[in-house]
Amino acid sequence: MSNFYPSVSIIIPVYNGSNYMREAIDSAVNQTYKNIEVIIINDGSNDGGKTRDIALSYGSKIRYFEKKNGGVSTALNLGIKKMTGEYFCWLSHDDLFSPNRIEEDIKFFDRKKIEISYSSLSSINEKGKVIEEKNITLDIVAKPHDALKLGGVHMCSMTIHKSCFDKAGLFNESNYTMQDVEMTLLLSKYYTFHFNPKSKTFVRLHPERGSHTMKSIQNEEQKKICHFLKTNFTVYDFFKLEDDVDNKILSKCYQTLAGICTNFSSYEIADDFFKNAYLLCNKKLSITYISYMLGSKRVSSFPVRNIISVIKKCKKFRKFRI
Repeated sequence: MSNFYPSVSIIIPVYNGSNYMREAIDSAVNQTYKNIEVIIINDGSNDGGKTRDIALSYGSKIRYFEKKNGGVSTALNLGIKKMTGEYFCWLSHDDLFSPNRIEEDIKFFDRKKIEISYSSLSSINEKGKVIEEKNITLDIVAKPHDALKLGGVHMCSMTIHKSCFDKAGLFNESNYTMQDVEMTLLLSKYYTFHFNPKSKTFVRLHPERGSHTMKSIQNEEQKKICHFLKTNFTVYDFFKLEDDVDNKILSKCYQTLAGICTNFSSYEIADDFFKNAYLLCNKKLSITYISYMLGSKRVSSFPVRNIISVIKKCKKFRKFRI
């Protein structure tokens, strides 16, 4: 039998969470793996003490902290500073861990000798009934581009060695809705994530979830993610490319980045990435760029005559409508 028995901190940030938090806490304190601490961070709830009362009813089974309301990132950062465990898990107050989630992850870490894992995912409704099994399309996240393919990797599905935050830093406290995407991109810059199909996280879908109530903020923060990409990653970081990579491959990578920014409605940064692709391909514009230009009805900084020339040379140009 393995002697690998590290401590794990499960951090539950909560704001006005009386509807679902008892189920979340139960799923944490009742884990089959016992070397855990459960930390509740009350992010300034204004529900007349309901959140506080539920948390404190668990007594010594949990550690409880209150703070002024500042958003999920601030609560997670406080939890990281307070945790004593060797491994970090984030559990949203409305989500659940399977009873053996932590045990299976620790076995996985012992076997694989890794720093970060992510579990399988199921969507549940307000009553906790499974309504969808998520299809995890990648077994390994080896680069930031892989993380983005999975939507940033759901952070409540991850178990992370605490030392990883020494390189990646803490959560961005100015990011209210996409802090998980930002963090997983940073972590995947330095570490490889491994999928553990034997552990499970249940994500609850309900009207009060932040992705619904903060939709307008999320739309703006999607654009900020593109600025974050441009500021914190080179194309070599994002795709883990060799220094001597062929220019055609490099150009396609820039086009992919531009496409991501277009999807997030960050057109100025998309233009910058397309310019890099344009310069690397002997000043020939690609189908991707033409489609982007015509589909978004944008006026580019590229000379119009160049665009027209490329369209004329393109056999598929008839598919586009100006």
